[in-house]
Amino acid sequence: MENKVYKHLELLIERYPVLSACKQSIIEAYEILERSYVNGGKLLVCGNGGSSATLVILLVN
Repeated sequence: MENKVYKHLELLIERYPVLSACKQSIIEAYEILERSYVNGGKLLVCGNGGSSATLVILLVN
């Protein structure tokens, strides 16, 4: 995992300390998504109402 991504993860855990318990799982999920993108895959996401708006903000940033 590249340094920039690692820094984002550390910031996320700093803001939401409860996530520290699943840090390794987050790293593994990132690595799976990265391999998928490198191999031409894509991530499909959906939501309804407010959750959809929140999701769009998270994906764009």
